[in-house]
Amino acid sequence: MIGPLLFFINFIVFTHHSLVGVNMQTRSTGGRAAEARRTTNELFTLAVVAYVLGLALASEHLQLSLEVGAVAAGLLMTYTPYARQAESTLEPLMSLFGGMYLASLGMIINPRYILAHFGELALWCLVVVAVKFAAAWVALKRLGAGDVAAYAAGFSLAQVSEVGLYLAGKARRRGLLGRHAYLLAAALCVALLAASPFASHALRHVNDVDLDFSLGETSTLFKKRRRRRAFWDQDDEKKEHQQHPAPGRTNRSI
Repeated sequence: MIGPLLFFINFIVFTHHSLVGVNMQTRSTGGRAAEARRTTNELFTLAVVAYVLGLALASEHLQLSLEVGAVAAGLLMTYTPYARQAESTLEPLMSLFGGMYLASLGMIINPRYILAHFGELALWCLVVVAVKFAAAWVALKRLGAGDVAAYAAGFSLAQVSEVGLYLAGKARRRGLLGRHAYLLAAALCVALLAASPFASHALRHVNDVDLDFSLGETSTLFKKRRRRRAFWDQDDEKKEHQQHPAPGRTNRSI
């Protein structure tokens, strides 16, 4: 098991750098005309899709499941300067598969089971929300966040993500969970996912001042994230300036 896992990690690193190299080449040749920009976007879309599918298939071949490879590809993509471009490019696919995913949730849940065990389900929902809210609130308060930011972040994080459904399904197939526990876990995940938009709405009422808590000058991770965000903002401004130059300027070579 360790050998395939190490091979998979090396494969992730290799394909990650290959994707960055492909995008750098397409950006160096693009921008001369509308046709070149369209070709560049199409090539970048193919590169991102091939990257995600390649990692998913490699993970499945190494008996790590398709989901592990897809999650690893998504996590690595967020740490590249092209995360926003990839998100805008793959937005139609995200909407399509997101709709299929939401439809599949309704096929998993048994309404009769929910009505028969409504009290137990409500109790577990309260327990999960209370534990996750307390953990997020304590962590943010330790980092120096304000009360408003800590409460808002605690409520927004007090949910169970889609990974919970995946883990519950895997545990059910391997015999680690019985039918009652699996249906309860699935109903719990869906109920908290349905309530997550209302909790996320609380973050809209949080000011930037409340989120501007000090992590200290020794926080290397926080400083790296700020530098990376500043670099992305400058890159977006350069693209916007190249696509829409200021009026009144003339080409000196004419």
